[in-house]
Amino acid sequence: MTALAREIAYGAKSLLQGLWITILHFFRPNTTLQYPRERPVLAPRYRGLHGLTAAPDGDLTCIGCGSCAKVCPDQVITMKAEKREGHKGRYPVEFEIDLNSCCFCGLCAEVCPTAPKALVLTKEYEFVASDRAGLVLTREILLENGRLEVEKHGYVGLKEEGAEEAQAA
Repeated sequence: MTALAREIAYGAKSLLQGLWITILHFFRPNTTLQYPRERPVLAPRYRGLHGLTAAPDGDLTCIGCGSCAKVCPDQVITMKAEKREGHKGRYPVEFEIDLNSCCFCGLCAEVCPTAPKALVLTKEYEFVASDRAGLVLTREILLENGRLEVEKHGYVGLKEEGAEEAQAA
């Protein structure tokens, strides 16, 4: 009989402890966001979708060096570059990033030697595709992502290393 009474007392005590915690949390402010009406505050170094930037005259800032493809740990970047008439260096004719296995580490953007950065990771996090082929970003999609990023957040890459030289030039 005493064991039964002890179990009942223990159960009542644990029930009251749980109710007390519930009552305390009931009067705290909510932490739930009413998405999509309320947007989350992203970290300053958030790494979202990839984008290619273009100069204000519309010329692509990528020089086709292939550093991004070489440093990518998942090997998701493919690029074909050709020599251009009237320009020094190469120009990426085809540029694709397969997001199916991308880990969004940001190494591709960090290694980019151009100032401002030609390849950037945008703040875009709302991206969906109905099949695997939709997760392959082509050069045109990357340029659109880069254009939107420049419009929203200014000319990216100028605040990084070498920004003084890029602004002076």
